Amino acid sequence: MEPVSHREAYSEWTSEEFAELGTAFQRATTWIYDRFSPQKIYTVLVAEKVAHMHFHLIPRFGEIKGPEYIRLALEGLLDLPETISFPEI
Repeated sequence: MEPVSHREAYSEWTSEEFAELGTAFQRATTWIYDRFSPQKIYTVLVAEKVAHMHFHLIPRFGEIKGPEYIRLALEGLLDLPETISFPEI
C-alpha cells in the first residue's frame, strides 16, 4: 500500500492520515483474508529503496514464519499461489 501523501517518517503524518491508513489496512486485510485465506498477514514498512513510506501486506501460507518468511517474500523467493493485486482502496 502506498499512501497518496509521500512521507518519510511517522512524525510527518497528520491524525487524519493515520485514521485513513487504519481504514485502508482494515479493508485491504479483509479483502486478502476473504479471497486467499492466509494463516496470517504480515505488515512490513521499508522506506529505504524508495524515499517514502509504503507498506507491504504479506499473506503467510505454509510453515515458514516471521522474518525469514518476510525476507523470502520481499525477494520473490516463495512459491505462492499467485501474485495478489488488489484494487485501489
